[in-house]
Amino acid sequence: DVVKEKDVLERFHHRFPDGSYEFRYELTDGTARYERGYFLSFDKIKTLVVVGYYSYRQTDGRYITVFYNADQNGYRQNQSITPQVYPNLPRSIEVPQVNESVDYNTDRLNKGRQ
Repeated sequence: DVVKEKDVLERFHHRFPDGSYEFRYELTDGTARYERGYFLSFDKIKTLVVVGYYSYRQTDGRYITVFYNADQNGYRQNQSITPQVYPNLPRSIEVPQVNESVDYNTDRLNKGRQ
């Protein structure tokens, strides 16, 4: 399926001078995704660390949400299924290092969930 502009409730993305990034979107069908990539030094090696989640409604009405992170130790995820109630998802995930944004784009569409 192609996502149409009318299906987007909210979206934003940030790009930072050091190459790190953050983005989030939410659709009218309950689908949501968030991801944040940032750099940390491990043994004096600059490493990209990624944290995030995605969530969507299954055909039986329940929501599945997967939180994930990837770093020098590999990829890990934690999955949960919630009963027919839209999950309370975080708007962002705190990370150890935050920089100022140079390229900022936010779209908030005033549409209710259907």
